[in-house]
Amino acid sequence: RGRTEYLRERGISVGDLARRGFIFPVVRLEIDYRAPALHDDLLSVETAVLEIKKTSFALSQRVLRAGDGKLLVAGKVVLACVDREMKLQRLPEELVQVLKE
Repeated sequence: RGRTEYLRERGISVGDLARRGFIFPVVRLEIDYRAPALHDDLLSVETAVLEIKKTSFALSQRVLRAGDGKLLVAGKVVLACVDREMKLQRLPEELVQVLKE
């Protein structure tokens, strides 16, 4: 997943956060399919932070064909922060700092 790699590249492990009780379910997803990916196409995913709130954050994501840079998919994903009982909780501070960079 592009968002997992985005965070990993910035030193945040989603697995480590989950073990500490921070879980991030998708609560909203918007996708615009612009063009098809074909067999053997290499794809790249670009991710950017759109919004940070107390208990959620939103990312934009774009999928491009690596060979020619053609935009195939554009989307927005909103993730909430919940605990193991699925109750909303504040985003962990280290995540907020990375998202603000």
